[in-house]
Amino acid sequence: MPAYASHSIDYAIQQLGGRIHEERRRQGLTLQELAARSSISISRLSQIENGHHVLDAVQADAIAEAFGMSLEAFLPADVTIPYVLSRDSEVRSAPITDPSVESALLQEGEQSWPLAERFIGRHLEPLLTRLDPGSDRFVYHHEHEFTFVLQGAIEFTIKTPSGVVREELHRGDCLHFRSSLPHRLRAHGGEPAECIQVISSGATPLSPGQDWRLAGFFTEGDSEDGRAQVIGRELGALRESRGWTTEQVARMVGLKDRQIEQIEAGTRRLPLDVMIRLARAFGKPLREFLRDTRNAGPHYFVQRSSEMPALAARQRRMPTDRAHAPTPNVFYPLASGFATRHMYPYLIRVRNVDTETLARHEHHGEEFMYVLEGQLEVTTYAEEKKVTEILRPGDSCYIDASVPHFVRGVTRSPYSQISAEVLDVFWCPLGETYLFAD
Repeated sequence: MPAYASHSIDYAIQQLGGRIHEERRRQGLTLQELAARSSISISRLSQIENGHHVLDAVQADAIAEAFGMSLEAFLPADVTIPYVLSRDSEVRSAPITDPSVESALLQEGEQSWPLAERFIGRHLEPLLTRLDPGSDRFVYHHEHEFTFVLQGAIEFTIKTPSGVVREELHRGDCLHFRSSLPHRLRAHGGEPAECIQVISSGATPLSPGQDWRLAGFFTEGDSEDGRAQVIGRELGALRESRGWTTEQVARMVGLKDRQIEQIEAGTRRLPLDVMIRLARAFGKPLREFLRDTRNAGPHYFVQRSSEMPALAARQRRMPTDRAHAPTPNVFYPLASGFATRHMYPYLIRVRNVDTETLARHEHHGEEFMYVLEGQLEVTTYAEEKKVTEILRPGDSCYIDASVPHFVRGVTRSPYSQISAEVLDVFWCPLGETYLFAD
C-alpha cells in the first residue's frame, strides 16, 4: 500500500531541459550533432533545453539513446513511501480537478477535497468537505462513514428501517453511521459548515474511480428502489468505473450482452450463482451486493462534544519487545456506542515527551491522522531511512501502519503537557481489540 514519490513531483521543478543541456556540454556535443543522433530538429532541441517545450516520451527516449544513457537517468527516483501528507493551505487552494473528486459532489452545494488520493490501495477515503444549506439529495454507499464537524452546524438525516431520523450536529460533534442507508448531510442555520468525512471501503481497497460514490442518490419524497434496481445500478457503476463494456462483462460471467443490460436496468432478477461470478469479476465481497438494510440498530451513533470529558480513555497495545514502555498519549474512542467494522475513530491527546521514551508501533492496517490543535511530529521509515514530518492544525497524514511509526507532540512551552489534539482513524481488519488492550 505505497504512495509513489513521482506522483508528487512537478515537471518544471525537474529542470530536464537544463540537465540535457549540461549533459550535451559534458559530452562535447553541439546542437547539430545531438539533432543528428536523436532525429530531433535543432530548433526543438533548443526549445527543450531552454524549458520552452515539454518533452514527450519518444523525445526523451531518443535523447537518452543519443547520449548513450538509460531513460531513467533523466527521471527522478520513483521511491515508494508509506505515507501521504496533506497540508491545509495546499488542500484549500487546490482546484477540484480529479474526476473521482468531482463525482464526490453528490449533494448540491457540497465541495469535497481528498486528503489521501495518492495513497494506492487505501481502505479509507478521507475528505475535507464544505456543506451549504439547502440540499434535498440523499445518498448511500457501502460500509460505514465517520463525520467530524469542524465548523458551523450540520443537519444529518438518515432513513432507517424504523423511519426517518434527524440529528443536529455542532462544532466538535461527530457521527458514525451505516452509509448503506439513505442519508443526507447539509449545513444548518443558514451558514456553510465544514467537516472531515472518512468513508470505509470495507474488506477490499478502494479502486481508482467511483466505487462508493456512485452507489446512488435520490431526493426526499422519492420512493426507494427495489433490491434489483439498487444492485443493478451498483453493478453498472462498477463496470463504468473500470471502463468495461456490457459485452466484456457478459463474457466474464457467461451471460449475453442483453442480459447484463437488463440486470443493470433492474428489470431482470439476478441469480445468486451469477452474482457470485460478478463479485469475483469486480473483485468485491459478495456481501457488498447482498447487504441487509433491515438489520437491527443502532444505525448511527452521535458523540457530542459536550460529552467528550466523560469519555473513558483506552490503552494501546504495546509491541511485545517493549510491553512495559510508557504510553504518554491518551486515546478516547469516538464510536464506543456503535458496532463498527474495520474503521475505528479516536481522539488522541498527544503529550510532549522525549523521542527516546516512545515505543515504535507497527501493526496491520492503516491510519488517518488529522491535527485539530497544536503541532504533531510523525516519524516513520521510507526506503530504510527515518523520516520525520511536523503537522500543524488542518494538516493530515495517511500512513501504512505496518511500517514502524510513532507520534509525539511538539511545543516550546516547558509547562505544557498536552501539546496536540488529533483525530486518528484506524482501519484494521483484525478488529479493535487487536489495537487496544481494554
